Amino acid sequence: MRVFLSKLTVVAALCCVITSGIANESDVDWKDFSIIGKWEGWEGNDYTWLYFYKDGSFKLRKYQNKEPVFVSNDEQSVKYRIDTSKSPAWFDIVIRMKDKRKAQMLKDNGHSPVMRLKGIIKIVDQNTIVVHINSNPMIGKRPRDFEGDGDGLVALSRVINPSDY
Repeated sequence: MRVFLSKLTVVAALCCVITSGIANESDVDWKDFSIIGKWEGWEGNDYTWLYFYKDGSFKLRKYQNKEPVFVSNDEQSVKYRIDTSKSPAWFDIVIRMKDKRKAQMLKDNGHSPVMRLKGIIKIVDQNTIVVHINSNPMIGKRPRDFEGDGDGLVALSRVINPSDY
C-alpha cells in the first residue's frame, strides 16, 4: 500500500514543473483547440512528457538527468478532465487503482483507491498550455490562479499534433 501511495505522490509531483513568465490570456478559444497529443515541459534537468488521448486517458513520463524516474503503468487508470464552462477552465487528473484486490486493500485501510488532483488550465497558443495543479491531493483545494511560488505550475509545449497522434 505504501508503494502505491508513493507512486501516487510521484504522479502528483510530475505536475510540479516550475515555470516563470507565464503569458496572459490567449486569443485561442477552447472550441478551436485540441489538447490531444504529446506535450513536454522542463524543470532544470528534469524533463516531463504528458500524453493526452482522445478517450480521456493520460500518460506521463519523467526523466532526471536522462534517466526515467516515473512512467505511467498498467496498475492505475489515469484520466484527465477539462471543464471549460469554468473560468479559468478546470483541469483534473483522476487516478484509479485497476486491481480490485489492491483497491479493496486501500479501502480496508481507510484510503481511497481513487485520487483526484484538482487544477486549472489555460491556453497560451495552439502549441502552449499552462496548468496549475494542487500537487497535494490530501488538501484537495483547486488553485485559483496562475500565480504563486510555482508549486504545481507547469508550462507545456506541444510535441506531437492531434493529427499525428
